[in-house]
Amino acid sequence: MLSLDSKLDTVTAAFAPNKIVEGWTGLYMDDPSARVRLSHSTFELLHGCERKFQKTKLLVNDRARDESPATVFGKSIGAAWQHYFLLRSMGHSVKDSLDSSLYIAWLEYFPILEDDKRFQERAAMVMIRSVDFLESMLLDWEIAYFNGKPANELGFNLNIDPKYYLVGYIDLVVKHRRSGRYAIVDIKTTSMRGEDLTPAYKFSDQCLGYSIVLDKIAGGDLAEYDVTYWVCQLPGTKGELYLPNNKEYTFPKTLKDRFDWFLKVYLDVNYIKGLENLDAYPKRGSNCQAWNKICMFFNECQFTAGDSPALYIPDTIEYDFTYELGDILQEHMERLRAA
Repeated sequence: MLSLDSKLDTVTAAFAPNKIVEGWTGLYMDDPSARVRLSHSTFELLHGCERKFQKTKLLVNDRARDESPATVFGKSIGAAWQHYFLLRSMGHSVKDSLDSSLYIAWLEYFPILEDDKRFQERAAMVMIRSVDFLESMLLDWEIAYFNGKPANELGFNLNIDPKYYLVGYIDLVVKHRRSGRYAIVDIKTTSMRGEDLTPAYKFSDQCLGYSIVLDKIAGGDLAEYDVTYWVCQLPGTKGELYLPNNKEYTFPKTLKDRFDWFLKVYLDVNYIKGLENLDAYPKRGSNCQAWNKICMFFNECQFTAGDSPALYIPDTIEYDFTYELGDILQEHMERLRAA
């Protein structure tokens, strides 16, 4: 799929098939040999509206990624927190780590999308006011290492079948300094209200599948582990604009939790195959407008005559971990029986 980094003379998609598209193999997404890249956000897209999933992943789409002030702000804070924790874990001073993290926050704030609650200045000030929270995390957690390198921004590839595969990236892998339990860290930014956000994160399943990497990092099969959410909660009042209410939510997980996640992936992909076989992608009217934002395909959704399969550009990324879904399901069933 084309990205914003593509050169202007190569961004031709299917509108100029006689020109060369960088990385294109000559295949389209409806070719049996084309592979479909899935992710946690892709499944959320599928569950929200099958037609939007089709338009985004399978058909020609000349729109940039569907960004918003909330997603850009969250990406900026997440990258800055992660960078700060990594530098401090490596022994850098608070000042140097903060200065470098502020630069990362500025660098990751792209595209420049702002509103009255989320803007670059606030991202920088929130990062500054988050130092105490991150220092408290350093008292409880130490960063894990894999192959001699800090376990941050690790990528994994899960081959589901010859056509579909799932990828994910892990913010951090940490180890509790006292209990020795390993944990997957997911950094979140939210404007949700409430003193206790446990219901928003306790059964969130994104990190369950990502936890498969813990077995290799820990050097053994882990029957139990943790998922910890480091949450930057943004206040809604102007007087507290730059005072985030940062919290940690840590939940114990088991091998059965992980197995259930992989089972859901299997079921979701079978549903996608059913949609493909029927060539039917229903529209979900409840998702035409979400979070006060109209779907970017709203004005063209009903027109199918112009649907054209997207170009297939192979994924050339080298992931840190590669797995086969069939092998994982079989292995986890055996481990659950033996437990």
